[in-house]
Amino acid sequence: MLVFDLFLTGMALTSISSRMVNPGVFRGSRKDFLLGEKAAYVAGVQEGYVHDALVDIQRKYLKRYPISLPHGEEPSSESLASIDDNAPDPKQEEPDKEKMEPEAYAEAMKAVEDRRSLIVYRKAVRFHLFVWLPFTNQQSTSAAN
Repeated sequence: MLVFDLFLTGMALTSISSRMVNPGVFRGSRKDFLLGEKAAYVAGVQEGYVHDALVDIQRKYLKRYPISLPHGEEPSSESLASIDDNAPDPKQEEPDKEKMEPEAYAEAMKAVEDRRSLIVYRKAVRFHLFVWLPFTNQQSTSAAN
């Protein structure tokens, strides 16, 4: 998480802006959700709990847009309406080597690792977006003046 480390050490945002992801990947309800969480992120930055704010935003995001949902697919409005942010997150069970054939266990472990990699990637993408948002607001405010 190099960008996160740079952000915490106070490096200028403009020096890392060239590494930001294309914010155009967030469309529809995903973009609406992330923009709606901007105030929570800004509060975290201003009050010194940015890491906790990001973790909470990512947790809420993954409740709405689980890893099993392809990034380009929108969840149903019923699914989004049923989200309870206060409900405990479901635990993912690890495959049990003792109860599985070696081939099935290897496939199950590959699926677990693939899922973990996708979670790490999606969390990193969301972090980049939240670093990018304040920068774009600064630009749009200066352009308007």
